[in-house]
Amino acid sequence: MDLGCVEGRLVCFFNGAICEDTLQIVPIGFQSLLDKINKSKEAMNSNSNTDNDEGMVSVKDIDAVNEMYFDLENPNSLIYAFFSSLIKCPIDLRKKVVQRIIFVGGGVEGISQFEQRFVQCVKGLFELDSDADASGDGDGRTLYRVKDDGHRRFSSLANVVMKAPLGVLYPLQFRPSCVSWVGGSIMGSIKLSDEKWINRSEQQSS
Repeated sequence: MDLGCVEGRLVCFFNGAICEDTLQIVPIGFQSLLDKINKSKEAMNSNSNTDNDEGMVSVKDIDAVNEMYFDLENPNSLIYAFFSSLIKCPIDLRKKVVQRIIFVGGGVEGISQFEQRFVQCVKGLFELDSDADASGDGDGRTLYRVKDDGHRRFSSLANVVMKAPLGVLYPLQFRPSCVSWVGGSIMGSIKLSDEKWINRSEQQSS
């Protein structure tokens, strides 16, 4: 998951191959979140201190954060995009995918404890299926279901998310906001004489 200033992008990949059908692009960039918060504060004519570090979003701004990132009722939210991407992922790869979620981009560092909050939100969608014919006595037959029938479209993800279990690779070897720079540095040092690239200027001229 890449959380940039303008938008967020999610895609599943396995063994270096990208599952193109799982690509989700959502308009929830970190800058748009800050703009929303600032507009709300201006509308409220609030002159109180916010405990925010510069460029950081605190718990006092949790409503705006939840709406844009963790509100499953919002089809443009990050959490909705995550489930939409995962459900398009091949069934036999879903377990591997949910065990190795990677967050990159400046937006990750801009929201306090973002990874932990994301995991809590995802798991909060599901509960033990008390109606299922499973005792849950440690034999691996425990089953899960969605809590709200309004989220039935994601019911097939309940067991893989809760039993895989869901996990975030954190902390990374480098800061999430530096991933693109690290990648660019590596690409620049590799000799790719056989590769052909199309840049924006060439596309416009053609």
